[in-house]
Amino acid sequence: MKRGTICTVVLSNDYGKPRPAVVIQSDLFSEHSSVTFLPVTGDLEQAPRFRIRVKPTSTNGLAKLSEVMIDKIQSLPPERIGKIIGVMDDATMNELTQSLALFLGMDRISSAAPKGRRSKQ
Repeated sequence: MKRGTICTVVLSNDYGKPRPAVVIQSDLFSEHSSVTFLPVTGDLEQAPRFRIRVKPTSTNGLAKLSEVMIDKIQSLPPERIGKIIGVMDDATMNELTQSLALFLGMDRISSAAPKGRRSKQ
C-alpha cells in the first residue's frame, strides 16, 4: 500500500460497514505489519482543522463529497484492508500532511528534550 492510496476498511465501531480510507504512512514502511490510514466520511461537518473536504473524481474513486478525518488515525494489518478504490491527488495529500502535522504538534520544532532522556554526546 502506497501513501495516498484510497482503499476500503472496516473499523470496529462501524458495525462491519466498509468505508474509504487514505493510507498516510510512508512508503518506506510498506513491509510493516500494519497500514496506517485516515478514515473518510460522507457525513460532512464544519471542522476545517480536523476535516479535509474532498470532491469525488474518477482518480480518487469516492462516490460523493467526503471528508478525511484527521483526528481518527488508525492502523490495521494489511489482511484487514479491502479493495483499492483510487488515489488521492498531490494537492490534497499536501493539505492532509500539513493538517496532520498541526494535529500531532509536529508543526513546531522544540529544543526541549523529553524529561528523563538525555542525548549521548
